[in-house]
Amino acid sequence: MTAQECGAVENLLREAPLYSHLSLPPEFPKAPPNFEKYIRLTPQAIENELTALRLRVTRNYEAISKILSGLRAIDDFILADELTSATELMKTIYQEYGYSFALLRRISLVATISDTSGDAHAFCVEHLRTSGMERKNLIVVLLLDTLGESYETFTIKKGVHAIKDRGKDNQFTRDIARFVHTPFAETSEERLSTLQSFSQYSLVDAVIYFCIQYLNVKLKLSSSREEAAAQLLTETLSSTWRSLFVAHRAEFEPLCADDYMFYRRSITWIEHEEIAQFRNAVDPYFSDREMAADVARASSFDAASYKSRYFSRIKSVQDLLVPNSKDPLRLDIYDPSHVGTFVRTIAFLYVLERTEGRSKATAEEFLELMNKTRDLANIGNRLYLEAFSKEEEDDLKSFIVTCLISRKSRRDSDTFVLRRLLQCILLSRFDGNLVKFLDFLEGIAPAAADFVYELCDETFLSQLFRIYKETDDFFEARAALHEWYGKNRDQPVYAQRANALRVDLKLKKLRGEIDDTRIYVDPSRFIEWVHDRLFVEISGVLRLKVAIAFNLLLLKEASAELPHQDTPERRLALVIGEAYKEFCANTIFGIASYLGRRIRHGTLKGVMASPVATLRADQRFAQLFENDDFKHAFDTWYLNYVSGIDHLAAEYLQVHSSKKPKGLLDTDIFRKDRADIVRAAMIDIIDTFDSTQSYPSVNALLYSYCWRMAELDLKRIRDHVGNCRHSWGNASDLRRVLPGAVEAIGRNFVRELGHLVDERFRIVVSWFKQPTNLSPSAPLLLLFDAVMSEVQEAFGDYQPLYDNSPKQEITLSGGAYQLVYDALYVVLYNAAKHGKKSGSLTYDFIVTSAVQNKPELIVFVSSEIRDEDTEEEVMASIQAALEGDIDNALVTEGKSGFRKLARMAKDKSEMKGVNVDVRSRCVGNPPRFNGAQK
Repeated sequence: MTAQECGAVENLLREAPLYSHLSLPPEFPKAPPNFEKYIRLTPQAIENELTALRLRVTRNYEAISKILSGLRAIDDFILADELTSATELMKTIYQEYGYSFALLRRISLVATISDTSGDAHAFCVEHLRTSGMERKNLIVVLLLDTLGESYETFTIKKGVHAIKDRGKDNQFTRDIARFVHTPFAETSEERLSTLQSFSQYSLVDAVIYFCIQYLNVKLKLSSSREEAAAQLLTETLSSTWRSLFVAHRAEFEPLCADDYMFYRRSITWIEHEEIAQFRNAVDPYFSDREMAADVARASSFDAASYKSRYFSRIKSVQDLLVPNSKDPLRLDIYDPSHVGTFVRTIAFLYVLERTEGRSKATAEEFLELMNKTRDLANIGNRLYLEAFSKEEEDDLKSFIVTCLISRKSRRDSDTFVLRRLLQCILLSRFDGNLVKFLDFLEGIAPAAADFVYELCDETFLSQLFRIYKETDDFFEARAALHEWYGKNRDQPVYAQRANALRVDLKLKKLRGEIDDTRIYVDPSRFIEWVHDRLFVEISGVLRLKVAIAFNLLLLKEASAELPHQDTPERRLALVIGEAYKEFCANTIFGIASYLGRRIRHGTLKGVMASPVATLRADQRFAQLFENDDFKHAFDTWYLNYVSGIDHLAAEYLQVHSSKKPKGLLDTDIFRKDRADIVRAAMIDIIDTFDSTQSYPSVNALLYSYCWRMAELDLKRIRDHVGNCRHSWGNASDLRRVLPGAVEAIGRNFVRELGHLVDERFRIVVSWFKQPTNLSPSAPLLLLFDAVMSEVQEAFGDYQPLYDNSPKQEITLSGGAYQLVYDALYVVLYNAAKHGKKSGSLTYDFIVTSAVQNKPELIVFVSSEIRDEDTEEEVMASIQAALEGDIDNALVTEGKSGFRKLARMAKDKSEMKGVNVDVRSRCVGNPPRFNGAQK
């Protein structure tokens, strides 16, 4: 079809009564566009689409001119902070010409920046509501998220590019959403599709898209025919467009103080030539794809000359180290004193691109630069960064660069390099002390210190073999990192994490050989890991609820397959998969850590083989084993039995991998028998977040669904262990070789052996069941011992004489044991510091009847005062402490003090005040707590 024929068809479809029933998009829609409602016409050659657009423009030129003039006036009002005037003009344009994406962009911005109690805000919210805000229309939500401050641009952009391609069914949505973050098309096909989508939105949007693509930047057009058609349309629009958005420059400076927020909001004014050229040059850098392809794309739009001119003042990395400025960003040239972290980041990436990474900078200079940039881990080019790190032989610089690279790549090889470099740095510069290294980084680049804190989780630390020789060492190192982070970032919750980690270590030491009766995954550790590692991805996916709603409806069908493309629902499934992999394979808190304890520490073999050996040595059966034939038969069976145990441990009770192909614990969530669980998890997570807006609820759901997926493999393990009982655990053949002289003794032995082996297998099978109570718990007596051992580490001469022991067995569950631990520590620390070192110590734990449906726990501790102190002096000192400033007790009193105890009672509703008494030369402390379990 020729361009002229295409124009004739356009006129025929819109004007002939025969085709009036067709649902074609109106030129100026009076109702919000229903995204996928209109018939998507088969795309024509780009020159034909441009010709059809020119004919539409010619018929409606006066209206288009008025709308464009109005939009320019609205921009001036917004930039002058005259939002009421801006919204009045918006109302006028809306009432006369209806809906448009250009108007929606500006309304969304005013809704974001205006006073929520004003008329301007009310109008904007109402317009957004009619445009689908309450229905979580993807385009409206995307605009509000982009122009607001709640979500990172990179996360939003990644989500947009992951929207599933359903062909014509969502072409409009995909094109408009992509335009918000990538307004300049990468290919002529994308340009054609987006032009048709904007034509579907409104005529003025199609005009604007044409002008920013063809007039604001210089395109490399696909053919001479496209060039000719574009030239004719340019002649029609150029005068009006250039007078509004090119020749008469807007005053953007008032909104340029924060260059990152200005970049986010600049899509509002993409019609202005200077904004369009800036975005055309900058957008390719702000991507997580390989930079080579993105730079090539930028060059195809003739952005190279713009970048060369804009960044002309930058000669080296050192030129980027000027302090960040609050002065407005300049759009005409890079001025080091007028940029913030965002543009400085783009400038650094430009330097790397221009020099192919061969730029000189010391480790300290790079660290300083890291503190003045953002998102380098996501958008830096790997090849350029590697070349940059090799310009100087410096382990510290190499380590920081590898941190950036590995954070994105997640490759084992990168992690190995990180461990080697970090150990060299710690041993050569910081006496092996990780906290000293963080202090060093904090003084130069807090952002780098945050990187290292996030990197050094328990799994990573456990593999720093040159630094941490014992298991307790890396747990203590992680606790110290939590403390450091909590203090330096003013986040008390991280100090609580450190305390919980140390309490767990104490409890594990004191439990000794106490048997763990069920497989276990620490929920608090798992949820912390999910928050630290997956929060950005989870939050990004959950904001795309509307984009995946249609596909989730399909997933509710039992026959539906799980997604395999790079789509939002695929990303959600991958998040679930990554969480489940850690749930199973983490060697610190995952199922793998349990398997390690059961296997590497010999528990499996001890439980299954040791009782059999004991039975073999029983003197009741000595005569039986004097028979060489039976002894040989039993030894052969026992050797096979032990070999079977070893093979079970080494090959089957493992996480499935290339090295352990027979491992029965498989982390693949896309396995067919897990489809229903994964599908249910995706739907449940989306619905829960939609109703609660709570990420902790989502994390808890992940934990629950991980157990549901694990149960499938736990059943496989139980079945396999049962099969082992019938293969190498069956000793019935021993009856055939029983010597006649002691046949009765032999039958008793074989019967007892059979019962014993059955019991051993039942015990092992019982290990592989989900625990009925997933909350952390601890016996209170064990907790008391843990606290006492910690206090005695500080006061080695404190060796009290225990007068009694508690009469009730009490278990603390959930977070209660942490609170009781803190209170016990205060009481026992006071006794050790101020009391008699070898005096009497009485303690008891009592659960009283329920008060308001909650049982009350009394933790009674009485310690003897020093010989030289009087009861009156001690009581006066305690009263003075309790009457002092308890608000600052946690800061001024360190680890101990009755003021801290009083502050805890004030802060924690579960703790019911502080009652202290001094009598019979003993200080009695009976703190009370709501909630306990006998």
